[in-house]
Amino acid sequence: MVRRKSEPKSPKNCSAPKRYKLVTFIRCPSCGDEICSLWHHDFTYCRCKETFIDGGFDYCRIGGKNPDEVKPFTRRLAIKEINRMIEAKNREWAKRHGR
Repeated sequence: MVRRKSEPKSPKNCSAPKRYKLVTFIRCPSCGDEICSLWHHDFTYCRCKETFIDGGFDYCRIGGKNPDEVKPFTRRLAIKEINRMIEAKNREWAKRHGR
C-alpha cells in the first residue's frame, strides 16, 4: 500500500525523540571517583590523576596506573542531565583558562 503525503505516519514509523542516553562511567580504584567522558576527545582524569577515560559517545578509551582494576559501567541518564554536565565542564574549562 502506498501512503499519500496527506496521511499521517503510523506509530510504528514515528521515531519519538530520545530522552535518555547510555553513558559509560568508570570508578577509580584509588580515590573512588566516578568519571565519564561526554564528547569526542573529552579526556577526563579522576581527582588523584591515576585513572582516565576518553572518547565520549564515539569511543571509549580507559587507562591509568592500574588499568586491570578499572571496570567500565553504564548508566542511563536523561538528555537534560547530560546537557547540565556538559555546561558545568565548559564553565570549569573557561574558568581554568581565564575566559
